[in-house]
Amino acid sequence: MTTIIHRPVYSNINLSSLTEEEQRILYQELSYTEPNAFFINSWRSEQTGADSTWDGRVNLLYRNGNFPSGLFPRVCHKLTQMGAEYTVQEQFPHYPKEHNWQFNGELREYQEEAVQAMLSTNMGIVAAVVRSGKTLMAAAAISRLGIAPVVFLCHTIDVVGQTKRLFERTIEGTSIGVVADGECDIGDVTICTVQSAMCAFRLVKGKEKSKEKLLSQDKWQPVRELIEGAKIIIGDEIHHFAALEGRTVLKKAHSIVHQWGLSGSPWRSDGKDLLLEASAGPVVYKIDFSKLISLGYLVPATIFWVTLPKKRYPGGTKYQTFYNDYVVNNSLRNEWIVRFCRKMASEGKSTMVQVRYIPHGKVLQALMPEAILLTGKTSTKNRNKGFDDLRAKKELICITTLGGEAIDIKSLDCVAVAEGGKSSIDVVQRLRSLTADGIKTKCSVLDFSDQARFLSQHAKEREAIYRSEPCFTIKEIDGSR
Repeated sequence: MTTIIHRPVYSNINLSSLTEEEQRILYQELSYTEPNAFFINSWRSEQTGADSTWDGRVNLLYRNGNFPSGLFPRVCHKLTQMGAEYTVQEQFPHYPKEHNWQFNGELREYQEEAVQAMLSTNMGIVAAVVRSGKTLMAAAAISRLGIAPVVFLCHTIDVVGQTKRLFERTIEGTSIGVVADGECDIGDVTICTVQSAMCAFRLVKGKEKSKEKLLSQDKWQPVRELIEGAKIIIGDEIHHFAALEGRTVLKKAHSIVHQWGLSGSPWRSDGKDLLLEASAGPVVYKIDFSKLISLGYLVPATIFWVTLPKKRYPGGTKYQTFYNDYVVNNSLRNEWIVRFCRKMASEGKSTMVQVRYIPHGKVLQALMPEAILLTGKTSTKNRNKGFDDLRAKKELICITTLGGEAIDIKSLDCVAVAEGGKSSIDVVQRLRSLTADGIKTKCSVLDFSDQARFLSQHAKEREAIYRSEPCFTIKEIDGSR
């Protein structure tokens, strides 16, 4: 019989109590294939002058038996499946309720189910699509536990303000702090950007570009103590936390009793799903678009799927070169976007045009001078005003690099997916125009079946997501005309 020590950050299993075959199976279960293994091997060979023999597998079970605690349910399941007996030593801390915070909100039935799922586990992910009210679920869970400190980690500064307002409105009797954009105001519940947390732990290099002001050195220690002593950590848009910076911050949280992830798209388009599970645990609750549409919380979507002419590029052409040619400067593709936006605007409907790069936004704005352009370089004041004007429909066309996540615009009618994009995650994040606001009964999405190297595969991934939702209607269009 083997023993598993279940604790924050890293758990441990006594490998010596397992047979060699059981160890081999467990190592295989807790490993994934690095998608860039070929290129890494090539680089290693160039550096050493010898052939690299790495098989491309990355193991998350270490020789000393340690493994990320998010994988604890997976380990238990695999041992049970193999018939291997085990016992568990629970070393997650237990904290008695300290505060009688009142939750000032009303949960839908599925939100209550999600909160119950969160409270029943130390680590887990709530997979609930855009506009399902994930932050409200987090507020309810925090209120019921009544323990502090709580850290709500997010990746962009844009989400900080609206999260703070929601927490202040719904968690009565607590203080809501912010650590972001150079500010350090720690409360019982603190909303903190990953960038600021990394800065506090000296994980941000001085020359690195940042979309927010970095913390001054005198603020580092209080933020370190906050994260290291946090009893609850919630990762917003947790699919980002498989990246090194997110995982590094979470590894500092040694005092947690609960660590939850929220995401409308809890998977990785690069195949590193196991890293995501390692960071936050398995999915403990899931709700999709079609379910929310059937309940009346979202509206049905019509996807205008435009197939563009094929174009070939010489071997060795860099990705950025053909992306600029086929996406950014493709006059036919851009004309479809312009026509779509102006048609929607003529009907009084608002459209968010999502671009990946600022130059593409400028190309489209030159074609549509009536549109506003909001990017990471736009001042916070002008950015907020632009999105407010879009909400109020004072502006009907907004071209932006910022619309992927966390932008709350219930009145939005349409989305134009102008960027193409290699991440299937982005598709789900863009669909915030589905929100029912009591006025609109449907929404529209413009997207492209790009027919060029790499881009065609990305398009197929997006199309598969659209077709997986029964409440989506897809209208196929010949884009060559």
